[in-house]
Amino acid sequence: MCLEPTTTMLLISAAMSAGSAVVAHQGQEAQADYTDQANDIARDQFALDEDLQRMDGERQRQQQYQQDASEMNAHEAEAMRERATLEALLGEYGAGNTGDRRLATLGVRQGQDLATLTDNASKRQQELGFSESAAIGSTRGKLASLRPSERPSKLGLGLQIGSATTTAGMRYHDIKNPRPGAAAGPGSASIERWLRNGSGGD
Repeated sequence: MCLEPTTTMLLISAAMSAGSAVVAHQGQEAQADYTDQANDIARDQFALDEDLQRMDGERQRQQQYQQDASEMNAHEAEAMRERATLEALLGEYGAGNTGDRRLATLGVRQGQDLATLTDNASKRQQELGFSESAAIGSTRGKLASLRPSERPSKLGLGLQIGSATTTAGMRYHDIKNPRPGAAAGPGSASIERWLRNGSGGD
């Protein structure tokens, strides 16, 4: 059975509108898939970055601890030599109370020097810890800034297709039931021009 030109053009118009909606939906789905894949790769990279930052922070703290320990050991050895030298001199020449005061003064100064070294070492460890926390915080901030994909709605696609079908049906009804004074006649040139204009958007 052959369809009249009016019906044929309406069907073509509805099919084109529905096809455009499907193509647009597929494009949005593909973009959402790409976004999801990119986000997964970024999450893996950020997780790796955080692990490396922790490892590097631990390495730096351990290295700094060894340097500080070496410095304090050297200081302690020097303090022992200095004390031994002073005691030998005082023992050789005899200094009495004066010698005792010198030894006490030396002990206080050496104790203060050791306290300063210990305090500086503690501050350096804290600074390294702060640096590590800042680096990890920056990485987590980048992770939090990832935008989730926006997947198109299948319901929306169905509504678009339904709308195209409904519009075609309403146009068909208007052509078959023209208002008084309106051009009529299936297959006429005026109807075909009206349909072509309608299928492209009023």
